[in-house]
Amino acid sequence: MRIRSILGILAIFAVIVAAPAPTVAGEHRMSAVRGIPAGGLRASKGTGNTIGTTIYEKNPRADGYRHIDTPATIANLKAMGLNTFLYDVWVSPKDWDDLRKEFAPAALAAHLNIWVYLAPPSECERRIANGDGNCPRPYKIDYRSWANAVATLSLQFPNITAWAIDDFFASQENRDLFTPAYLAGLRAITDGINPDLGFYSTFYLGNARNPTDLATISGAVDGIIFPYLGYEGNNDTQDSTAVAQQLNDILGFTTPKHLAVVLLIYAGRFLDAPLAPTEDYVGQVMDAAAPYVADGRIQGIVNYGAPISDDPQVNSDDLAPSGNGRLSLVVPRHKPTPTDSYEQGSQQITVDPNASSYQLSFYHYDENARVQAVFGYQIKQALINGTVVWESDVEDDPNYQWAQATVPNVTLYPLLHGQTSATLTFRLLERRGVGDFPIDVGFDNVQTAGMTVPDADFETPHSWTLARTDVSLLPSQDVWFADRPVRIRNAIAARWGGVQQPVSAGPVAPKNLSMYGKGRLKLSLPDQTSTSAGMCTSATQEVTVDPSSPHYELSFWSFDQYFATPSGQGYHAKDVYITNSSGQHLLSRMDVMDDWALWINSQSSWNHIDVTDYLKGQSSVTFSFALCELNGVGDFGVDVGYDNLETIGFQFANPGFETTGGWIMYNNGPLHAEISTS
Repeated sequence: MRIRSILGILAIFAVIVAAPAPTVAGEHRMSAVRGIPAGGLRASKGTGNTIGTTIYEKNPRADGYRHIDTPATIANLKAMGLNTFLYDVWVSPKDWDDLRKEFAPAALAAHLNIWVYLAPPSECERRIANGDGNCPRPYKIDYRSWANAVATLSLQFPNITAWAIDDFFASQENRDLFTPAYLAGLRAITDGINPDLGFYSTFYLGNARNPTDLATISGAVDGIIFPYLGYEGNNDTQDSTAVAQQLNDILGFTTPKHLAVVLLIYAGRFLDAPLAPTEDYVGQVMDAAAPYVADGRIQGIVNYGAPISDDPQVNSDDLAPSGNGRLSLVVPRHKPTPTDSYEQGSQQITVDPNASSYQLSFYHYDENARVQAVFGYQIKQALINGTVVWESDVEDDPNYQWAQATVPNVTLYPLLHGQTSATLTFRLLERRGVGDFPIDVGFDNVQTAGMTVPDADFETPHSWTLARTDVSLLPSQDVWFADRPVRIRNAIAARWGGVQQPVSAGPVAPKNLSMYGKGRLKLSLPDQTSTSAGMCTSATQEVTVDPSSPHYELSFWSFDQYFATPSGQGYHAKDVYITNSSGQHLLSRMDVMDDWALWINSQSSWNHIDVTDYLKGQSSVTFSFALCELNGVGDFGVDVGYDNLETIGFQFANPGFETTGGWIMYNNGPLHAEISTS
């Protein structure tokens, strides 16, 4: 605590000689670092294009909004063993009021601390004509008002122990605002109200080792929240082996500046990561960081995206052609690879030494189309005892499709006859090193004659031996579980004294890339077909509007197979239209190259869309979910999905596309609309 006058000294003396005030089970005892509970921060954080991290009430209240389900949220957070929750004021206009009026007092009673977490200017959708999108309300990017409001609220609720602003230096706009003078002003505001209130920001690896960035915040900010993303530049949520190296490196920069460090682990998806995190990954990173928390080198852990709702794992995360498992060999985005480097999965197999013939077949997959100019870089291989028995360039086959390969007896017999065992390997070889050539190669469904392959379908985690020759390569046995969110919560709870929940093998995921359930809307264009500008395919539905609702809202999830990249923009658009009595209106447009190859809520970071201006006073309106051609193409296939529609003030028939009813499909030449169900 800071002592700024003789009156402060006398006040402390009075506390010492007086009888101690009662506390709430010791939960709000703090360490010497502002905002950090004794024993270290055990926290989670949601929102930000995560899935299953916010629990809303099922029905809107009288104001027309769904509010945060405070009892359910707090119960699930406490079950994981948390002592702190990073509460986002970002998505809903009601976030701040829900915090003040309901969540903060309930969390205080439950002995749960709160950090109020705000978006920076770069993450505020302030230029959207109809509403503000994601931006902390009511004060938006007036962080002086936020400093005053949060500090004042912390006096009423002492479990509000810190506040944080995301990604100080993620954009030039952020840098221009968050100067040393501005940050010092924010600190002065909070110190004048509650000098015990902590102040933090997110610093990625580059910022955390940048003396200029650290000097900018030193003296005003208490510490940094460091997101761990594997080896530098990998941006992955698979590899835990660089935790100690990076923490040691960062501490060399932050310790002289007297800045605390909190490790952020992606327990939910990171949009740029090739694969979603697993329970094993989350546990391994927590274990690697635990000694640093125990001896005070870092001040705690935030599990970002830790799932707290009852939603299952997203179906489209399962890329196996059958079952739930596959071998995945990944090269991350923006990551150079050395020539002749490789990654692989191997298995010891049993061989019949007296077999008259041998056969090996398997399925393989990659994300690249047939592009002649980039042949000769990345090669898929199968090996027996180190000898290549099959290979194929990643450009040989159509993208995003599983193909079967067979190795004949003439190749296998000399290698296997007379043997009782052998090593089978599937490999991705970087025959020529690449600068930025991301890919996810899959192998699955191994079938043999004359030999036996344990776990030939890759259904059991860790049953194959993984290896790589460079840290830029990410081999994994990618096994999907419907209850993965529960498994991740259990991994966290096991390390923080929480409650374990039952798990099961669960169902096999549908193989149609739906988000949830068995169906989705599919709007597609095949490869090697031509279109012209202005062509569209769509699914439409007329809905009845509830005239008594004070607020109307639409939330939808969309998907396409392309990663966000400038190349290829300006051709395919994911459009949503509303037609009311005044005509047709474009509600949302996203280029298929604008977003990630994941299910994204509404228009990127927009989430729930306020459609009140279009529906107020209407008896009915028509919604159209479309794939439209901004410019014609000759060979640029695409698969766009829509799923999991949620509304306020009106209802769709078949909002989850679980049946083929409720929607009118419009095809246009090769552009095709259908409800894909498994």
